[in-house]
Amino acid sequence: MDKVHDPLIIHYVTSQKPWYYISSSRLRNKWWQYYLLGWSDIVNRFKFKMPLNFRKSAFTFTNTQDIVGIDKLVKALPDWKFNFAAYSLFGWNLKQYIVNPNVRCWESVIDYHLKKLISESDVYLDINRGPKEEKFITEFLNTGKPVYSLVEVAGKNFAKFCKLFKLSSF
Repeated sequence: MDKVHDPLIIHYVTSQKPWYYISSSRLRNKWWQYYLLGWSDIVNRFKFKMPLNFRKSAFTFTNTQDIVGIDKLVKALPDWKFNFAAYSLFGWNLKQYIVNPNVRCWESVIDYHLKKLISESDVYLDINRGPKEEKFITEFLNTGKPVYSLVEVAGKNFAKFCKLFKLSSF
């Protein structure tokens, strides 16, 4: 440890925490250096390559984290924003995609944000396995906006109203 002078990650495992007023913890000054650092300081220091405008926006409400073909869609359509929402927390199967600049996850979402997502999205994607939240698909159909579904997961009640496509087409 004596060879490391400027670590990227510091984990304080002893009872000597650097935020205590009296502490002999190693790298205590390093902790205080970053104590009041804000996200804006971090963002201003690095240049992120994130498009500010997306050509289209897609919305999917899901009760599961089993989203079919998300990896292919996100890569094939980098100028589309993909919004995934759920009333619950997301599992890692879905959260892992937020590293893509065109993926947004809305977990524990409230009705205010759901209405905004429906009004701002250009298409609804029915690409999740398991039970469908028919309320949102119906609301989307009532707006006149298209609903796309994968043949592999299309909900029985809405398949006749959806534009179906196969995952192999991407």
